[in-house]
Amino acid sequence: MEDALKVLFAVIMLVSSYYLSLYLAKSNQFAFLLNRKGRYGAIDGLRGYLALAVFVHHFIITWYWQNSGAWVNPPEDYFYNFGEVGVMLFFMITGFLFISKIIAGNGSMDWYRLYKSRIFRIYPLYLFSLVVITIIIFIETDLQVQVEWTALAKQYVKWFVYHGTMINDHTQSQLINAGVDWTLKYEWLFYLSLPFIALVVTKSRYLLMTLFILSGLLFVFPTYVSSFSTKYFFFFAIGGMLAYFYTSCSKRTTLLAFVGSRYGSAMTLAVLIFALFYSGTGNILHVFSVSLFFLLIVLGSSMFGLFRSRASVLLGEISYSIYLLHGIVLYALFSSGNIIDLTEVSLLQYLYILPIVALLVILFSASTYLDIERPGIEMGKRVGFERIKGWFGSRFVSTGGA
Repeated sequence: MEDALKVLFAVIMLVSSYYLSLYLAKSNQFAFLLNRKGRYGAIDGLRGYLALAVFVHHFIITWYWQNSGAWVNPPEDYFYNFGEVGVMLFFMITGFLFISKIIAGNGSMDWYRLYKSRIFRIYPLYLFSLVVITIIIFIETDLQVQVEWTALAKQYVKWFVYHGTMINDHTQSQLINAGVDWTLKYEWLFYLSLPFIALVVTKSRYLLMTLFILSGLLFVFPTYVSSFSTKYFFFFAIGGMLAYFYTSCSKRTTLLAFVGSRYGSAMTLAVLIFALFYSGTGNILHVFSVSLFFLLIVLGSSMFGLFRSRASVLLGEISYSIYLLHGIVLYALFSSGNIIDLTEVSLLQYLYILPIVALLVILFSASTYLDIERPGIEMGKRVGFERIKGWFGSRFVSTGGA
């Protein structure tokens, strides 16, 4: 019964988030979303819910952290899976979208434009989050520099490349943003590997399959290099292989019609429920179920129209802000601000405010998207760096070209 109530609060949070997003989507500030064309609509709508799932995961962890002193995954399988499934799908989406671009260009890519867009897409908001983290840290260390300036500079360099560490002897530095920046280093490693992948795409599909099998082996038998685990590369590879599968299925109208129907949506919902409540988090069967769910989305399932709705598209648009900043909101409310002593309330009582905190996160994220994230993206479109562009053009633009 208690588990049912916990899940009910998560559902209420999602419903309230949907209606707030629908209200925001109708505002003039987000009117530009109505003109979007040539995008994978269901995937765009899915992103926001993945970010909210990771938020719920960390919301629950925050209660356990305050009560046990340890930042560990929650014991409830479904709350654990909210975070794990969210990250898996984020990586699969990245693999799918970028490998789709490579396939469409037969290996040719404007690498200068790609990397420039990634920098201006990711760094403005990330640097803003680092500024906020810094403010919190120095307030909590009485505005005193606790380490040597050279050591402090090295700490910020590590954060700049997504290897967050303790700043100014503040022991909870990495938890202020719930440690979410760890996924960005995997995203960038994937981006940097794209020229090699593009070369493989033009050489041989057998070689590409070999890479996929190798990534699968590195998932089953993971190794650790520096702070990287090889198991996460498999999720990018799954997304890439589904890009090939999508291309081959694009003319199978009967299959696409079924997946896009209410029966396909029912199947998608059933697979998602299994993935969220399955107890073997991260094993082969679990990864298969998450991959099947994503495949159905890729082929056109929108979960009864949910992922193509106006509210969902807005949530997807601000998903990076939700993902990157929700930890800061949680820390400000329950650790630094300490508005509620979580040691004095049960987990079930704590869940009563889950919908309210989610709405705060969405409002904050919508604001940072409009004021920081979107202007950064637009700036990236205007900035030239002509010398760098010429260097890229002479070396990489035609990688594997037709």
